[in-house]
Amino acid sequence: MTLVFTVPPSSLASDIQLKGFKIVEENGPAPWRIQAAEASVRNKSLVALRDIRAQMLEGAVEKVWARGDRGLYNTDTRILDLEGDTRAGTVSGFHFSAPTLRWDGNSSIITSQGGVELTASWLRVRGRTLSYNISTGIMFITGDVRARWLLDGRTP
Repeated sequence: MTLVFTVPPSSLASDIQLKGFKIVEENGPAPWRIQAAEASVRNKSLVALRDIRAQMLEGAVEKVWARGDRGLYNTDTRILDLEGDTRAGTVSGFHFSAPTLRWDGNSSIITSQGGVELTASWLRVRGRTLSYNISTGIMFITGDVRARWLLDGRTP
């Protein structure tokens, strides 16, 4: 008697585990780089990441950065989804945080939802969603927006 088992391909251990992952994207409006402490290649276009830092460069200067505890990068769509203590910042001094963050490498737009906080040395803004166009520098915060201007480090 012979027993034959067929196992669906999706249940086979086909992931590639990497430590010290780095990818540089040079297509699109500006070059950007993604670094992660760990990466797991799920298929030809999807990479699961842990302890992530992404940056867009303008020459040798970091124009925008983003961080997250974990996330997914799709090499086909050039979209990086971050979650878990996500933060981002701009060269002009704005910082924002949210539960999730999406960086679209094709459009150079960062979006966040689920409660967003934007801070600068003179400003704090809270809302539900954020959209930041890296190319133009224009940022929108929507949904129950609350803003506080800070004068000399004190709230007015």
